[in-house]
Amino acid sequence: MDRILKTAALVAATTLLIGYCYAVGHSYAQEEQPEYQLQVKFEGNTAESYTIFADSSSKYTLSQNYSWVRNEASRYNLVAYSVDDAANIEIPRKARGSFVLDVPADSDRSVTFRATVQYPLSAITDSEANLDVMYYPPSPTGDEWFDAASDIAITVTNKEGTGSNTRQHVVGWSLDNSRRVVEGGFQPSFTTPLIEVDGPHEVKFMSVEQHYVNVISAHGTVTGGGWYDAGNTATVIISNNDELLVTYNFDGWDESSGLQLDGMSESFLVDSPKTLTAKWSADYSRVIAIAVATIAAVAIILVKKSSSKASKRRSVLASTPATNELRQRVSTSVPLLAFDQGHDKIPEEMGGDKAGNATYSTEIMDYALTKSIEKLDLLRSSGLVSDLKFTKVKGKLEQAFE
Repeated sequence: MDRILKTAALVAATTLLIGYCYAVGHSYAQEEQPEYQLQVKFEGNTAESYTIFADSSSKYTLSQNYSWVRNEASRYNLVAYSVDDAANIEIPRKARGSFVLDVPADSDRSVTFRATVQYPLSAITDSEANLDVMYYPPSPTGDEWFDAASDIAITVTNKEGTGSNTRQHVVGWSLDNSRRVVEGGFQPSFTTPLIEVDGPHEVKFMSVEQHYVNVISAHGTVTGGGWYDAGNTATVIISNNDELLVTYNFDGWDESSGLQLDGMSESFLVDSPKTLTAKWSADYSRVIAIAVATIAAVAIILVKKSSSKASKRRSVLASTPATNELRQRVSTSVPLLAFDQGHDKIPEEMGGDKAGNATYSTEIMDYALTKSIEKLDLLRSSGLVSDLKFTKVKGKLEQAFE
């Protein structure tokens, strides 16, 4: 009997204890139950909705990716949100990372995110092409993804700039492997027509590298300088040049170009920018010939004038009394014919000084040389002859009349 009573008492105590524990646990469960909830939705069902619970002493904290996959060819990108179906609030556009939003947990709330579809638009240039690629307008997310239904143009520009001796010449482009030719000659930049972003697109640019061949020459006529496609052959032709008084002879090309060239017509491979400088030597023979001809003409005129004066002097002497007296004295011992044949050798007192004649000839030559140098100096003053050429020709003239 005692054993039955003890067992009954133990069962009763156990039942009471289980009931107490259940009551306490149930009470705790009711105290920990969240007071409010936040429903997160996506406009257009771009992602699955979900719910966040919170009590009045906390806040709702949301973390939403800026971009997420739509399918293998597109993505969604976050553009705005609204709280409790109020007006949309735009957010800064980004390609990667998470957007964090805190909402006070003072009541049940809802947040709706709005996203847009984006497609990739890739611009590809040759691996060695030195081109800058720009999109207009640029991607709103700072990469090569663009909002659906937008229109985009792509511009490629030479990185070297207009002053460089190497450049990229865009000769064609393709949209999704559909090739188009770039019309016209070289342009520092090329811009495609507007491309509608209605799906993923790939744009390729075809270009050739070009080098500039610069030909420098102070004289002559030069052809063959300009831009050449890398790997092509350039042909440079130069002709001799005759200026007003001086002839210039071609003496080959300066070796600074790195090319072994010496002819007036040369062909070579254009594998880098080239600068060819022509070498010339001046031929002054024409100047000297003109100067000598001038001197000769002046000398002839002066000699004629001198001969005329001498003839007049002999005529005067023949008619004077002193001359007649001299003839009578000489006729007794020297035949008159002999005197007539040598009458030009008049004694010094009669005006036939040999030293005077020699001095006069020297003066004629000096006068002719002076006049020639004056002519040469006039050419220098007018710019037809440089100072260096004047000095060289003057020296040659002085040597010729020493």
